[in-house]
Amino acid sequence: MPTLFRDYETRSTRNLKRVGSWKYAVDPTTDVWCCAYAVDDGEIQLWLPGDAVPAEFVEAANNPDWVTSAFNDAFERHIEQHIMGPRYGWPIIPLERHRCTQAAGLALALPASLQGVASALTIEHQKDEAGRRVMLQMSRPRKRRKGEAPGTYWFDDPERRERLYAYCKQDVEVERAVHRLIGHLPDNEQPTWQLDAVINDRGLMIDAPITAGAIKISGAAQKAIDAELAMVTGGNVTAVGQTAKLLAWLAANGVDLNNIQKETIRRALTRALAS
Repeated sequence: MPTLFRDYETRSTRNLKRVGSWKYAVDPTTDVWCCAYAVDDGEIQLWLPGDAVPAEFVEAANNPDWVTSAFNDAFERHIEQHIMGPRYGWPIIPLERHRCTQAAGLALALPASLQGVASALTIEHQKDEAGRRVMLQMSRPRKRRKGEAPGTYWFDDPERRERLYAYCKQDVEVERAVHRLIGHLPDNEQPTWQLDAVINDRGLMIDAPITAGAIKISGAAQKAIDAELAMVTGGNVTAVGQTAKLLAWLAANGVDLNNIQKETIRRALTRALAS
């Protein structure tokens, strides 16, 4: 079963950590700098915008004996669905032939980051931290310089590009090395991972009017609770979010607590009733 390893480097005005991979990938400002890929132990190759669609991706999409793999495959899959396919004419590899090295690692209680997994496994190939800094620079818009017209600008020069390409290829090397040690998810776990991907892509149906009403009720209740708290504490604590003030007021009144978590308060009340 040939495995196609791949990794994309991208740029966008959206913050990936804040919006998630789906919103990031569908945003019109998001685009791809490059894709590094390799089949099994073969040479790691690099695709750049303007190049032809790699034959390996065509084969992976059409041949049911092939699988494709990435660390946190959801990101690569969303980039392919919303950018590589529509903009660059890439074929879409069916979900059932996707494998996620991150999921395989988490199933073994390994860290969730590629750097963490590589370090924990003490493999020869490790993340390129210097290259990561360049990647972060190029993934976000830079500030407009004096004299430049309004618009979106990026860090984009030959030296940074070459550094980014090397970083992308190194990520594939590390992902492949991790895979050699831990393999894919067990066959009985893979369908659950696929179902999770389908559910996350589809999202959850939410009754918007009820949700808006619940938020309104919560806000009204919050005001009432804050008012009662202010009255009880003589104005020393005016909102439930003022944890430090509440702990100080409790201590001044003979109740010394480390925090106001539910279990802590339950134990304190139990002691008070027992005494």
